[in-house]
Amino acid sequence: MLILLLAFSFFTPRFIEYADSRFVRVIPGLINLFIAPSLVVIIIKLNKGVFKAYFILYGFLVYIGAMIVSATIHYEAQSNELAANGVWGKAVVTDEKFTISRIQNKINWRIKCTFTANNHRFETFYESDPKNTYKVGDTLEILYSKDFPKMYRLKMVY
Repeated sequence: MLILLLAFSFFTPRFIEYADSRFVRVIPGLINLFIAPSLVVIIIKLNKGVFKAYFILYGFLVYIGAMIVSATIHYEAQSNELAANGVWGKAVVTDEKFTISRIQNKINWRIKCTFTANNHRFETFYESDPKNTYKVGDTLEILYSKDFPKMYRLKMVY
C-alpha cells in the first residue's frame, strides 16, 4: 500500500494536479501528509513488534526524501513539457491580494491572471508577486503548454 501511495505521488494524474478545485489539488498532499506516515508506523510495528525510535526516524527520513525527489521530478517534467510544447502568450492580471505570513511576519502579495489558449479562457492560480509590481489590468507574458494549457509559468519582470 505504501508503495502504491509513493507511486501515486510520483505519477499524480494531470487532472488532479491541475484541477480547478483547490480541494481536489490538495488530495495528494493530504495523502502524503497523513496516510503514508501512518502506514510507515504500522509497517514498523508489524515487522518489529515494538516501536524503536531509530526505525521510525529512518522510515520518515526515507519518506521525506522520496517526497523531495517526487517534487523535483514533477518540476522537471513540467519544465520539459513547456520546453517541448510551450507557447508564449499574454496574461492579464485580474485580481491581487495579500496574505500575511505568520512565520515571517510579512505581507506576501499574490496575483491571479487570465489568458486565452486554444480559443478557451483560462485562469491562473494565485502566484507570488513579492514586490507588488503588478496591478489589476497589467499584462505579462505567460508560457503554457499547447496540449494542456493549465500547465503554465508566468514570466514576471521586476
